[in-house]
Amino acid sequence: EGDTIRVVIPNGIPVEGWRMRQARAPDAGEPWRILYAGQLIPGKRVELLIHALAQLAPRHDVILEMAYNNDSSESSLRRVAAEAGVAGRTTFLGFLPPALLAEAYQRAHVVVLPSDIDYLPSVLTEAMLCGTPVIATDVGAVREQVDQFGIVVPPGNLAALVDALARMIRDYGQFSDLSDAMARSARERYSVGAMLDAHEELYSRVARRTLPPIRHRSSRLVGTGTRAALRMWELERSVTRPGHLPGTAP
Repeated sequence: EGDTIRVVIPNGIPVEGWRMRQARAPDAGEPWRILYAGQLIPGKRVELLIHALAQLAPRHDVILEMAYNNDSSESSLRRVAAEAGVAGRTTFLGFLPPALLAEAYQRAHVVVLPSDIDYLPSVLTEAMLCGTPVIATDVGAVREQVDQFGIVVPPGNLAALVDALARMIRDYGQFSDLSDAMARSARERYSVGAMLDAHEELYSRVARRTLPPIRHRSSRLVGTGTRAALRMWELERSVTRPGHLPGTAP
């Protein structure tokens, strides 16, 4: 136990292409724009977000946009929106290529991810890279990921989600003032480079403790080769879902 090294290394994503734009409240006559990005599948609980929109609508001018590549629940969610009386406030954008998705992040006032299950969702990192505040459920590593740059709520709790959206609108200046710090933090914590640096540091720590000097020197060369190989692999991957630039992991 005393020799055990425990390190948490977040998965990195390519940060190029996600450009920060200062978040700002809507001008007079403009609605508050909520964005959901991800799959339209039951575990993402998008219907909960639609019901939250319906509860907010009598008090605030709000609209919801949804960007997605898996549309398996689209028909049922359209029915949910119609039954909740907010069909006119919901827009099903479908798949957006990376450049248009980046614009959607920048256009939104808040990105919401109401999932029942998630781990370290890249959607939140992408939104933060664009300077957009986030609301997400307290699952996986989301609380650490969101940090001070948004609001975390219990999964499956409609009242808490409505309250979080109302608070985001009420205190928007508090969150929008953090746009630049948010984008820097996301870049420093969740870039591919940061992930590789953390792995190399871990390997170096292990090597210093277990290998003789000659092998330690060799391990540094292996680390350099590993970095180059991973970078080449990353650049050659194809796009697999909205929000990922060419060469990104799914």
